[in-house]
Amino acid sequence: KGVFAISLFGLFLGASTTMIYSQLGLFLKNELHATELKIAFIDGMVEFIAYVTRIFSGMISDYFMNRKFILYIGCITTLFMKPLFAIATSPLMVMVAQSIERVGNVLQATPRDALIADLSTPATRGQSFGFSKSFKTIGGLLGTSIAIMIMWLSSNNYRLVFACATIAVAISIFCLSKIKTKEEIRNTGHTEAKKKITNPFKKQYLKSFDIHFWKLIAFAVIFELGHFTEALFPIYANNFVSTSVASSVSMFISIGQILCSFPIGLYADKFGKERFLKVCIIMMILANISFMSASSIYQVYIGAFL
Repeated sequence: KGVFAISLFGLFLGASTTMIYSQLGLFLKNELHATELKIAFIDGMVEFIAYVTRIFSGMISDYFMNRKFILYIGCITTLFMKPLFAIATSPLMVMVAQSIERVGNVLQATPRDALIADLSTPATRGQSFGFSKSFKTIGGLLGTSIAIMIMWLSSNNYRLVFACATIAVAISIFCLSKIKTKEEIRNTGHTEAKKKITNPFKKQYLKSFDIHFWKLIAFAVIFELGHFTEALFPIYANNFVSTSVASSVSMFISIGQILCSFPIGLYADKFGKERFLKVCIIMMILANISFMSASSIYQVYIGAFL
């Protein structure tokens, strides 16, 4: 029940996020007249801030052992930032709103993953993460679909889309209130020895990670060097289709994640996670080839799906 509630929370939050981000690149270019270089720079800076925040949000949630409190802070921050996109008048204003909103998003991302791990057994952890990821990407698919519908009905009113995204965040906060953590379960009558918590900001915290963890971090750093901003996807798709449906490329990203997340999590538990990382690398290479050689919207869709 806990994992299911977390998954619903992720679904509505994901819907809200993609309603904005599926249109944000087009909004910056078509309405605020930002160049592709400026759009990529803004997205890169926002991602940098987000990843730095992710480190500290995980450490803070470990220290206080109150993951829901951190989740609430993240969601409320996100809720108050959403309307700023609707009233933005310059790329700088979008960057500020996006940075603070992403901080709020990231504040809940790491504690949410930790909470899934808390409520899962080692044998079902991959399934739990895959299930939650599938729900989150279903939310992304719904968010993109709703955004396209609003754009079509409102004659490309980006600001209306951004305003409607606030509603989904409010629903996600309601879902969050229904999640029961291990601490809350213990308080209802279960007995379990309380874990002794040490200060995660000490040097011993980093020293506690073994060599395999640092190898995985090094792999992630190298892998992310090949990551490029998804804000440019709709702008690229706009070369082949109209503005109102250019963000449909985000739907194929969500469809690919929905179809793959749970099966990969399930079989990674059974057959080993390393081989599935290799499969993912191959798929990313094929995706980049598809984008580079694209001469039609269908090749863009294939790349987004992969």
